[in-house]
Amino acid sequence: MTKEEIALKENLSPAKVTRAFQAAAVPDEMVAVFPVINDISLSDYQFLLKLAEEANNKQTSVTELMEKVQHRLKTMPDYPAIDKSKILAAIRVESKSLTTRPTRTVQTEKLREFSDRNQFARKKTDSKKRLVVYEFSRISAEAQSEIDDAIKRILKRLPESSE
Repeated sequence: MTKEEIALKENLSPAKVTRAFQAAAVPDEMVAVFPVINDISLSDYQFLLKLAEEANNKQTSVTELMEKVQHRLKTMPDYPAIDKSKILAAIRVESKSLTTRPTRTVQTEKLREFSDRNQFARKKTDSKKRLVVYEFSRISAEAQSEIDDAIKRILKRLPESSE
């Protein structure tokens, strides 16, 4: 039986049936932390479902995650009558371990210090992308010309690629 057939048979809109399926897909452990289930909105169910999928992808138990959330909620002064927004905030805090932040692979090296804080010469190296970037700000045209000439001289000595 499709969602459309269920909607027709139960005299409901297809959107309500879709929401009901999404809500049913959220693990019971996640819904159990809310004292009033009717307070949970569709966007909350979608957030919880996405979080459950992330936990499964990271081989993390949803039960363990919700136990941490329960522990955090029990330390709150207005426990057990906690507002839905505070429960969702606690879930977000505990779930931060699931999302890995991209590590910066760029190393920045100052090539020279200048008295003017807006003037700089630095080298940025990204070892993952095998990329080197030299940045200069507020240098004289003469210095820029010398740098260009030095780079061209060095590049002429490199062997040509066979690509």
